[in-house]
Amino acid sequence: MEINIDDIIMHFDMDGFYANVACSRKPAIRGCPVAVCGDEKLRKGVVTSCNMLAKLHGVKAGLSNNEARSKCPGLIIEPLQPALYTEYSNDVFGVAEQYSEYIEKCGDDEGYVSLKNIARDLYDARLVAQEFQAKVKENTGLPLSCGISDNKVFSKIGSALRKPDSCVVITRENYKDIIWSLPSDKLLFINRKTKRALECAKIYTIGDIANARVDLLEHLFGKWGAYMHKYANGDVHSPVKHKDYVRPNKSIGSNMTTVRDMETVDDVRRVVYAKSEIVASLLRKHRTKCRTVKIVIRENDLKSCERQGKLIMPSFVSGHIAEKAMEVFKTRYIFTRPLRSVGVRVDGFIPEDAAVQTDLFYDITEYERQERLERSIDRIRDIHGFYKCNRAVIYEDRSLTYTPPEYERS
Repeated sequence: MEINIDDIIMHFDMDGFYANVACSRKPAIRGCPVAVCGDEKLRKGVVTSCNMLAKLHGVKAGLSNNEARSKCPGLIIEPLQPALYTEYSNDVFGVAEQYSEYIEKCGDDEGYVSLKNIARDLYDARLVAQEFQAKVKENTGLPLSCGISDNKVFSKIGSALRKPDSCVVITRENYKDIIWSLPSDKLLFINRKTKRALECAKIYTIGDIANARVDLLEHLFGKWGAYMHKYANGDVHSPVKHKDYVRPNKSIGSNMTTVRDMETVDDVRRVVYAKSEIVASLLRKHRTKCRTVKIVIRENDLKSCERQGKLIMPSFVSGHIAEKAMEVFKTRYIFTRPLRSVGVRVDGFIPEDAAVQTDLFYDITEYERQERLERSIDRIRDIHGFYKCNRAVIYEDRSLTYTPPEYERS
């Protein structure tokens, strides 16, 4: 396989980011097992991050607070502090900008950096990465791991191989030895369900994927099968985007776990309207309208499903979104169990000023009036705050519909 020597890509991942930020801010808890967890009173008592000492005791993200404590009785639990994580993340990406203007952010705690303009080869890039690690630790006190290769897939795998504080270089000479023996789910985008399907075809490792027939993978997974084969062989040609590049949204959503189970349609309606207000305001902020509305449902036994429906006309009006979400909920979901969480998600975006074909029986005058009303509400919220102007339905049970900002997901 031909290698493009101009591609030198570093992926960095800040190990146990939230937990290590807490340790950096509180020297007294350094050297102790630490986990950052949600608030149990809001039924969000789940580990989101933990440091290496906690991991050695079996603590990991996704465990409940009680499970984490049982595995590690001396565990120190710290609350979420989103503003602090953003501050630290900005510091780390600020250091990265000293090396390249081609930086692709994948989240607060990881990203890709193109080193092709400052490193002669992949091994020279290792020295650059080690210097980057040292600067980040000096500025923030945070450890991070780096993976270096000629493509994004291998560099991301490399950053996860030898945590914490590691630097792994994957070349065309060593990638088969380093990567092909790894379990199949170490490859990007392969989840538990995909892994089980691969195992049914007697495909267990990344090397098995790389050596499998492409037509077999396509038969099992469609087009994704061909991409899977390319990823396993490092046949990836996706350059790192410029730091100013803004990735277009494919969907916008808001989801929440309520403080008690939702047992009636009215409970669901209150939460759906609360989430639709947030989603609609984000649409207007991005100057877009959506065509498709999805409702994401999680029952109290943690089983999840998603249902969707199309709007008559593209819209950024919260009422249109909420009404469609509730219509889909009532007609395409059998409500037999209490619900733990509900979310609203939209996609099928078009620019807000795009020309659309109107429905013959749709009241376009009322539609435009509602758009003007929502714009007026935005102006009020800009001055007085988002929750100062909202629908009355949301206040029927505020304990059910209120989400602290640190738990808001979109």
